[in-house]
Amino acid sequence: METTEELEMEDKLTASIQMTEQLASDSTEQRMELEPQPTVTEAVDTLVAEVISQAQEQADQASGEAAALPAPPSPPYIISSSSGSSSSSSSSSTAELESSGSISSESTFMSADEYPKDNFKDCVPNSGSNMNMNSSSRDVNLSYSHWMEALLIALKYRSGSVRKSLSPTKSSKNGGESDPQDEEFLQSSTNLVRYYTCPLDQVVSELEATHHDGRSFARLFSVAEGGELAFPSSVYEIMNTFCQTTYKIGLGEMPHVLDDMIPLMVWQSCGFTILSIVLSAMETQKPVLGSLSSRQNDCLSTLIRFCGIVGSNFGEPKVIRSHSLKLLSTILEVDTNNPSILELDMFGLLVALTYSLPSLFNGEGAAPLPSCNVQDLHILRLIYTAHITQMLFSMEELDSTEIDFEVNLAEKDCQSILDILHIVQEPQGLDISAVRDPNPVNIWKKIMVNSLGFLRSCALFYQYLSGVSAPTELNSLHPPQQEFQLLCRYMSLPCTPRHLLNSDFSLSLVRKWCNHPNIHIMLSNPAAEKSSFVLKVPGLVDLPDDYSELINSVSCFTCPRAMGDESRAPSMCLVCGEVVCSQSYCCQGELDGVSVGACTVHADRCGAGAGIFLRVRECKIVMLSGRTRGVFVPPPYLDQYGETDQGLRRGNPLTLCKERYKKLQSIWLNHSIPEEITRRIESSSGYVTTDWIHL
Repeated sequence: METTEELEMEDKLTASIQMTEQLASDSTEQRMELEPQPTVTEAVDTLVAEVISQAQEQADQASGEAAALPAPPSPPYIISSSSGSSSSSSSSSTAELESSGSISSESTFMSADEYPKDNFKDCVPNSGSNMNMNSSSRDVNLSYSHWMEALLIALKYRSGSVRKSLSPTKSSKNGGESDPQDEEFLQSSTNLVRYYTCPLDQVVSELEATHHDGRSFARLFSVAEGGELAFPSSVYEIMNTFCQTTYKIGLGEMPHVLDDMIPLMVWQSCGFTILSIVLSAMETQKPVLGSLSSRQNDCLSTLIRFCGIVGSNFGEPKVIRSHSLKLLSTILEVDTNNPSILELDMFGLLVALTYSLPSLFNGEGAAPLPSCNVQDLHILRLIYTAHITQMLFSMEELDSTEIDFEVNLAEKDCQSILDILHIVQEPQGLDISAVRDPNPVNIWKKIMVNSLGFLRSCALFYQYLSGVSAPTELNSLHPPQQEFQLLCRYMSLPCTPRHLLNSDFSLSLVRKWCNHPNIHIMLSNPAAEKSSFVLKVPGLVDLPDDYSELINSVSCFTCPRAMGDESRAPSMCLVCGEVVCSQSYCCQGELDGVSVGACTVHADRCGAGAGIFLRVRECKIVMLSGRTRGVFVPPPYLDQYGETDQGLRRGNPLTLCKERYKKLQSIWLNHSIPEEITRRIESSSGYVTTDWIHL
């Protein structure tokens, strides 16, 4: 039997061990909380070591006095060297987080490599070189005229070579899907011209020969060594999928990963997204820069920065240089192979030039990213001049603009507008007397009002590209003249014709644009529909107030394939107004080899798969998204009791409800048809099966 002394010693030893374990556990928790502070961690570890040492001495003394008791095991979770390794690992991980954080904040102003990297942190460039690169390209003072002359020199040496573009065929190794990684399954689809120009040194020498600042122009295209942005393979695959999907939706086919058209399609998608957000804000009469939702903010921030690295990570670096030369030729040269100024979307051209022009003299290296320097300002000035010329071609639209404000400008400050107007009217065989109000100040005021949509889009684009927030004044609504001045001030754009058009190249460019052969062809046909170059909010078709008028107008519609028979279910597209014969075998079509209904075919052609139709004889709204998703929506026509009559069962007179129709227009304008379909399906109490693909 154990004696009383032995039991007391055993109790003391057990208490000592429990105290040691408790202190060790507490110190471990403290070390986890205080890991970034090595001095506190070392002090805690020293205290724990002293406690362990004292407990071990007590245990040894107790074991000497009671040899019959077994020695307690040392705690396996207390490792004397753990503090050092823990501190070093935490400090290294903190350094990695800090470096990655610095890269993410400056990633849009760094060059990107052509191919993906497997290890992201090993490819992080030095922040110091990044700052030097930004300062070398941003701190450039180059006049607009010298910049234009340098670009014309580059175009003078432009040459091209025909290259067959690659498109994937069906691969049996991938279940019939396209496999862009296997060259044996590639075939040439179209012949593309790859453009080249002279080296940058040649342009610099010719500029300096005319006593111009060629060195400053060269600094616009300088890229610091090592300033490359790399991505892990998983991120690269996601970006590649996005680019190919954008291409497929735009052109209807899946491209090869090296297709030259991918960057252009992604840039055009970016420009269209910005215009859509601007139109949405204009429709609700809210300020563009002050009414963005968190979803729109995240979308623009990601998409605009992503477009900057598309040219650096997909395809060959020479592709972006070729695109920049082609875009410059479109806006600066008269060529029958190029579209005329009346066929161009100026904001889309501005976006593409901003992303591609830094690669104008790029060789085999990674394509540099836009650095928001003086070159971007000159691009904006050039494109805005072209946009003004477009508006002067549609002088009738300008004359119909109402102006009720005054500007502090004299007629001599706006004389350049009259000079451009004279040049524009020459191909039309008109003179200044054809203008209702030939006062140059009034013409400029009308241009100020009609160019607000373009300038809002540019301001939204540059805000997310540069990271420089717009002034708070633009977060609220202002009169047209005040908003115009705020937008020009934010983008450093001259706000008077005297300063905007003071270059020698301005009038010469307008003459080039007006001498394009397509201009004379378009103006020689008076019956041709004239394009509008003023950004306006589009809308659905106008519907009559009385529903009986709509029924009478559609009653004369006959099925185009049924030899004059009346259509059983005529449906009107509310986007374009075309009436189709829906839910009928006679008017079915094919999409990708699949038989689909007339509404599905029309929605694919009119709205890229999204459509909104009014089934006239049933008084129902049909929303379609894709080929297999749709929903019936109550119509905007109500009776005297404020109720709809779907199916026309009651026979009460129906009148158009403006508010309901405006909500439908808002859904369509904000590209929310797929979301509206999902929301209504989830909120419906029952499940109704409808064969939408044959509708």
